[in-house]
Formats: sequence, C-alpha cells, structure tokens
Amino acid sequence: MNTPTEIIIKALRILVNDIQSPDGVPNACVAQAADRLEELQRLNESMQVDRDLWIKVGREKLEAVERERDEARAEVERIRKASNKHHLRERDDFDGSFKQLYAKIDPLKQALHEARLENSGLAAQLERTRPDPSRLEIAAIIYAGQQFKSTEIALTTADNLIAAAKGAK
Repeated sequence: MNTPTEIIIKALRILVNDIQSPDGVPNACVAQAADRLEELQRLNESMQVDRDLWIKVGREKLEAVERERDEARAEVERIRKASNKHHLRERDDFDGSFKQLYAKIDPLKQALHEARLENSGLAAQLERTRPDPSRLEIAAIIYAGQQFKSTEIALTTADNLIAAAKGAK
C-alpha cells in the first residue's frame, strides 16, 4: 500500500511541530525531508504534464504522416488503374509518375519511423518517473535524523506518521 505523497508531506509537517528536541536537529531533518518531498512532487507533476504534451505532439505527427502515406498509396493505385486503360506508349508517363510517388513515400516512411522512435523515447521517460515514497524510505529519512539510531523507532515513527497523515486527510 502506497500512501500518497501529499499525506506524507502533511504528516512530516505535523511531526516537525510535535517532536520535542532540545537542539532542534530532528525537527530540521524532518522539515527538510518534507521540503524535498514537496519539491519532488512538483517536479513529478511538471514532468507528467510535459510527457502528456510530447505524447500528444508525437501522436499528431504520426497521424499526419500516416494520412500522407495513405494519400500517396491511393494516388499510386489510381495511376495504376488508369495505366491499364492506356497503351504501351503512355506507360512511360505512368512509370515516371509512379517513381515520383514512390519518391514521396520513402521520406514519409522515414518520418513515420522517426515519429515511432520519438514516441518510444517518451514512453521510456514515463517509466522513469518516481512513485510515492514507501514506508521504508520514510523510515530511512527518520532514521537518518535520529540522535540514537534505532530502526525499530524509525519504523514505528514512519507508521505513526503515515497514520497521522491519513487521519489529517
């Protein structure tokens, strides 16, 4: 079960006020952890907006290239059918038109291939977006800020923090 990042940030902010420490080091550590999680959340949201825009642009390019390809294929077919109605002397014109159309199709194939590569690159970026932090990640942050290192206290504090955040929601 992953707790939403917003809840973890709220819980960390609550902990900053609840931690009783004479030197304030744990408070500062927890506050800095909340700030960093908030910054990561903003960056993640920004990346998702950018990703969606790039995917939309890639799809539009891909659709445009596919439409041009289909139009070129239809024109080739129309010329092929028309050529069957004419005698051999007019076939030279047909061959020239046919070659011109295939010259148009090759760059369209290349553009289609490039658009597909671009979309696969965007998909790879999407897979690298960071998910919400886990219970162990929160416990590790808390453990790092403890004066007396105790994994049991860090895990218990992380559980309490997640429960408090869910309760605040």
